[in-house]
Amino acid sequence: MRGYNYTNSRAFRSMTDGYQIYAKRGLLNVPRFANFGIGGLPYEAYGGIIEAFLEPEPESWTKNKEFPDIWPRVIGSVCRTDSIGLEGQNIILLSFPILPSDEAYVFERAYRQRELLLPKKESTKKTESDSYLKMWKSRVKAADYKGDYSLPELGIWNPIEQERLKVEWTRPVKDVFERAKQVSGYNQ
Repeated sequence: MRGYNYTNSRAFRSMTDGYQIYAKRGLLNVPRFANFGIGGLPYEAYGGIIEAFLEPEPESWTKNKEFPDIWPRVIGSVCRTDSIGLEGQNIILLSFPILPSDEAYVFERAYRQRELLLPKKESTKKTESDSYLKMWKSRVKAADYKGDYSLPELGIWNPIEQERLKVEWTRPVKDVFERAKQVSGYNQ
């Protein structure tokens, strides 16, 4: 079983050169699964994770009828060219083996996406917390995942050493974003 992670060339340089503040190389579990302001979760849910996929272009994400723009949004967040200046840079698809020793889980991301689509007046701290709790409760060990989630997301609660990372491809930001729109059929 392999995991797939999209990154940009700036972040990839940090992975290979070593993160200045962490003094580590590789793919780090830095972003949190949930922020501390989200209530009702066990302490482990506030730890950092690596967000990844079980396939390079998972059809459950690229052809999702409930969330037709989800794949371009995900890729767009990696391709962002606004505040960090990725104009003219590349997107890199990394893969890595998922080892039995990894804290690797699959969870249903659709719970969070549904919350994000609520009108602002209907979204509350409680609905936000509920969406994270449902995601947390949906977690299954990656090796036990049966392929039955609408938006299966791989979450890994440990770093992936640089030696385990394989560059599948490197492409210009524009090409990757255009491909995301093309495979999803979403052209807005």
